[in-house]
Amino acid sequence: MSNKYVLEKDGDHVEQVSWSLFLRKDFPLYEKFWQDKVAPTTNRPSNNGFKTNEELSKIGLGEKDILYAELHYTILSHLLRVFELKNSHNLTDDQFIEALVRLCAAIDLAEELLGRICSDRDYELWSARAGIDARRAWRSQHGNDDLELVRNYRNRVLHGAVVPKVKINSPNSVHTRIPKLDKIDEYLDWRKVMVLNRSSDDIISPEELLSDAWKVILSYINDNWSHIT
Repeated sequence: MSNKYVLEKDGDHVEQVSWSLFLRKDFPLYEKFWQDKVAPTTNRPSNNGFKTNEELSKIGLGEKDILYAELHYTILSHLLRVFELKNSHNLTDDQFIEALVRLCAAIDLAEELLGRICSDRDYELWSARAGIDARRAWRSQHGNDDLELVRNYRNRVLHGAVVPKVKINSPNSVHTRIPKLDKIDEYLDWRKVMVLNRSSDDIISPEELLSDAWKVILSYINDNWSHIT
């Protein structure tokens, strides 16, 4: 019944914008989950609000389905902001950090949703601790090295020394270059970056790094959404 709804017309503003910007291309299974699992929990076509527990029970759904819908939407909220940031120019340090943090938040929530739905374990609802357990259980079986590269970079940015940068002057602007996802641990000593040839393959722009991380995260999420759609 809910398959009559499509994001392009029936999603909220965030969903409609995201569908045209990147979901259609990079995360098409978002819509399939939304049609099958999210739309039925809402009062569509009257409004986008959630049904009450009593209304949910009449169609065989419950609170867990509301939690799944909330996680699904929050993942999208993070991804939309990252998309906006990675496609801007001359990111500030704070914007770069925000984008990395939000990308990792998106994958954390994706792992929680996958872990909750695909596990035989009955994880407690509305529990942050249970959410972490679900996430870790899924990650232990389905994680990969590329995801860990993104997380490691986020950890270096937040918990380590400032990421080293190279400034490249051009006639009309100054361009920043930083170590690639898989090179950050090789340049913890800033002096190594300072002596690099400006054309080194080890360094890229912050926007390029975010685009690389985006591809890793979106490919992983969309591929694994096949388990729950």
